[in-house]
Amino acid sequence: MKDEGMDEEIYLSDIVNYVKHIISILYTQKFLILGFFVLAILVGGTFSFIQPQQYNSSVMIKIGSVSDPIYQNGTIVSRVLLSDEYIMKTIEKEKLGDDPSLVTTIKDNLKISELTPNFNIFELSLLSTDKNNGTRFIKSLSSLLISDSEGLP
Repeated sequence: MKDEGMDEEIYLSDIVNYVKHIISILYTQKFLILGFFVLAILVGGTFSFIQPQQYNSSVMIKIGSVSDPIYQNGTIVSRVLLSDEYIMKTIEKEKLGDDPSLVTTIKDNLKISELTPNFNIFELSLLSTDKNNGTRFIKSLSSLLISDSEGLP
């Protein structure tokens, strides 16, 4: 029994010595640790200021108020909104430019989410670096969908 108690005391003293050793290393290297901390803060801050600001423009649309089944199915409406034709019409209407990569950029940043499946309410959101162009584009895209759905016989 005495031997087991001795082993526990030795084990605890080893842990205490180990902790003291770690604390002494941290204390002696405090300026190095502080320097790396400050460097990380500066690099992170610089990186966040270099990044362009991103704006999220969004609009909610309720579909299904017309008799055409195309405008009552969320999957089909999503495909229509993400089609090159709809995006090109909207780009031309808002005079956002004629860069061919603009369609791909918009498709990558345009998200369509079904908020309430039973009520066919969708949210269109666009992530852009220009808040005015993003807002104009998303409003124009939703207006195009609404006008096309209202223009049905």
